[in-house]
Amino acid sequence: QFGNLPTDFVIYVVDKTTERVVRLDQTVHYEFTMSKNESRRNFRLIAGKNDFIEKNTQGIPLIAVDYSLMQNYPNPFNPSTQIRYTLGHSGNISLDIYNVLGQQVRSLVNTIQQIGTYELEWDGKDNNGNTVSTGVYFYKLTVISNGEKAFTETKKLMLLK
Repeated sequence: QFGNLPTDFVIYVVDKTTERVVRLDQTVHYEFTMSKNESRRNFRLIAGKNDFIEKNTQGIPLIAVDYSLMQNYPNPFNPSTQIRYTLGHSGNISLDIYNVLGQQVRSLVNTIQQIGTYELEWDGKDNNGNTVSTGVYFYKLTVISNGEKAFTETKKLMLLK
């Protein structure tokens, strides 16, 4: 809770690493995961009227991103890779890995998540814990919100041994 703010005040947090701006007074929480290479993360908390906020986000737009699935890194990878995605609305989220035949290899996420940016690691293993073979794979993010498919996107990744 932010206490008693004037009615025309808003509160934003600016994540300088992801260049994401999240309005905190309308969000339950903001989640982030630091990559293994990060030793610290810089944020900026801004409170005030909208015109003040827009002048102090250091060029990062306040336009809300509905959903996005970023390219994994590193790519190609061995033995693991990071996958990041952004949710503009809460919903039932699934993030799955598929082989070139369209068969599901691994389910990474299957849960309800809130607005925010998420990052996770795929260790190159299937649902049984076996290391998958070298090759091309696909990761697919699906968001179900209010009982309807709100977003789906697929990207390619490559495991090299």
